[in-house]
Amino acid sequence: MYEPLSNWIKSKLNLEWFKITHTFDCIIYNDVGEKAEVDICLGTHKKNTLELTDVIHVKTKDNIQGQKDRYELLGKAKLTLNGASKVWIAIEKSTLRILSDGLDDNIGIITYEEKGDRAVGFSIKKEAKENTFAKFAKDTQELINKNFGKIIETTQSFFICSMNKDNWEICKRHKVWGVPEKSGAAESAIKRIKSGDILLFRLFGGIDYFAVWMATSECFEDKSGGPWKLENKEEKRDFVWQVKMHPLLVDDFVKNVKLSYEKGIDIETGIVTKSYMSGMVEITETQFKIIFKKLIDANKKQLS
Repeated sequence: MYEPLSNWIKSKLNLEWFKITHTFDCIIYNDVGEKAEVDICLGTHKKNTLELTDVIHVKTKDNIQGQKDRYELLGKAKLTLNGASKVWIAIEKSTLRILSDGLDDNIGIITYEEKGDRAVGFSIKKEAKENTFAKFAKDTQELINKNFGKIIETTQSFFICSMNKDNWEICKRHKVWGVPEKSGAAESAIKRIKSGDILLFRLFGGIDYFAVWMATSECFEDKSGGPWKLENKEEKRDFVWQVKMHPLLVDDFVKNVKLSYEKGIDIETGIVTKSYMSGMVEITETQFKIIFKKLIDANKKQLS
């Protein structure tokens, strides 16, 4: 569940970087330099290093049933308040009631639901309070720099992009993807794009996934509104935020892949139909791989 949670929270908090940190003790919490392990670190880029802002302690439903498990989670979360600006715990929704006592008021709470072996339905139940006077924040930052060194942007991110057929033809001709001005979540998503990220395309109105392209630029602003308004008579919006792109394998696949959205969610991937509404949304690598394999399997003849 760490990867879906990491992608969700970094988008929610507009943070550019995350790291799952099972192998590192990342937070210094007292005067003699003792360290605590956390599950997820989040922060912002400062000259190619991570400036730590938030940390998350995660407990699955199976790992929080015993009293010892609960005390350990509460204790570790409280200790790390000394070393990070914001501290969160992430727990399965039904276990929230057993943590009603003993949780420090400064610690935020994130809940999720378990669908088989997948984590979905993330929600912030309580905001973490920012601690601008974390006693060991400077020591923790030095530890982060030592453990992780400089950040090299090699990790791909994955995005679903939705549009109508006429606009897709324009995307292909110009090898550019764009989102409208003041489009909220879609604008936030495209501004996180970097070269090498993957764009998975689908059409509104019934046709699901049919093309996979790679971003070849970061997001840029085109105040003219892009080619869509000029070439599509039905289009009235200005697509001021754009990225350049190039097809992977083919421009589009002959056979598209349709997911099964029972009650608005595809059980296999955990993708909900509501996420399509903005026109662009980030997904996990696992979700992308499931869909990409289906596209490859369905189009073997085209690719042979």
